[in-house]
Amino acid sequence: MYLRNNIFGAFLLIILTYLLTFTGIAYSGVIINFEGLSYDEIVTFNDSISNLPVAAVMIGSPFKGYEFRKKDTMVYDYYDIGDHFQRGSRETALGDPQSFSNLTIYFHGRKIEIYSKINLFIQKEGFNRVLWESSDFTSDSFAFSSIYYVNVTNDITRIKLRKIITFMTLLPVDKWVVDLREAPSNLVNAYRDFLREWGGGRFIILTDASDNNDLRISTADYYFIRTNIFVTPDPHLLKAKDFEGHSGWIQYIDSESLSVDNYAAMSFLLARRKDIVIPYVLFTSFGSRLIGFFLNSPGFTILPVSDDKLVIYNNDKVAAFNLSPSFSFWQADNFLNKKGFYKSIFGGSALILKNGKMEFFMLPQSAACWDISTN
Repeated sequence: MYLRNNIFGAFLLIILTYLLTFTGIAYSGVIINFEGLSYDEIVTFNDSISNLPVAAVMIGSPFKGYEFRKKDTMVYDYYDIGDHFQRGSRETALGDPQSFSNLTIYFHGRKIEIYSKINLFIQKEGFNRVLWESSDFTSDSFAFSSIYYVNVTNDITRIKLRKIITFMTLLPVDKWVVDLREAPSNLVNAYRDFLREWGGGRFIILTDASDNNDLRISTADYYFIRTNIFVTPDPHLLKAKDFEGHSGWIQYIDSESLSVDNYAAMSFLLARRKDIVIPYVLFTSFGSRLIGFFLNSPGFTILPVSDDKLVIYNNDKVAAFNLSPSFSFWQADNFLNKKGFYKSIFGGSALILKNGKMEFFMLPQSAACWDISTN
């Protein structure tokens, strides 16, 4: 039996207490992706943006990985959360069990859910032979690469996976995000069906496919708008008005670029009230204020002015994006029942509201936001 008797100790008592007392809510809003940071770093970073309302945070795998410090490392041992010395260390890349406990207490105490992204069905050459055997992987895994894919048609392998899932559900993680983006296409459906059957509603798949509308985290819509609408130096913002995206998906921002076009794509998804996963690196001083501008502000209208200029507004707020490489003075129709001169909250730009017109003066490749609720 792979569930070791000495795992956790007192830490298990804390876990069971949370399972009895904490009730997760249906996700709606923003997830901050903290992959690459340790438990302690996540808590420290979140303190600096604690004024922003978020629904959940995503951490990396809490299990012992192949490489000690790597964002997308695969799991070596699904029963080692940092309490066994192996792979050159006792703690995992994220920290030790006490730090894990501190993190769960911190976020659950603030009613913020915890997601963890893992590669459940993938192992590497040098896999843990106490748990796995060669027969647990597809026959072609050994022929083409050092990455091995779990064979869920094998009855013995399925039993092993069910035991792993049973152990995972003891941990104070609200949702496990299983990354299937690099899995062979002929295996994805089998993996998804296995999780539906045995996951108990605690698992969400991450995929870049766009062939269905089931609940999952997806990169497909983000890639589409980044490639076809917001990409610089040749943006096509006029297409933004008609793009709705898939309902039921949690949108995954798969870029850490601090470019204005990436922030514009993120703002577009927020304005569309999409559930969205945002990398923590985008929460710069500028990014945090931009994200906070759109959170909890319903009723935004998307107004493409040209292929390189976009306005997003509601009754109280106006945001504009100039993806042109030049200083720009430009106008848009004023659908707001307001007049006056407004200085941007950030971005160094001016907005003038007149009868029938909104006039903007903006820096090259910039974003600016205005609060027009006061006049």
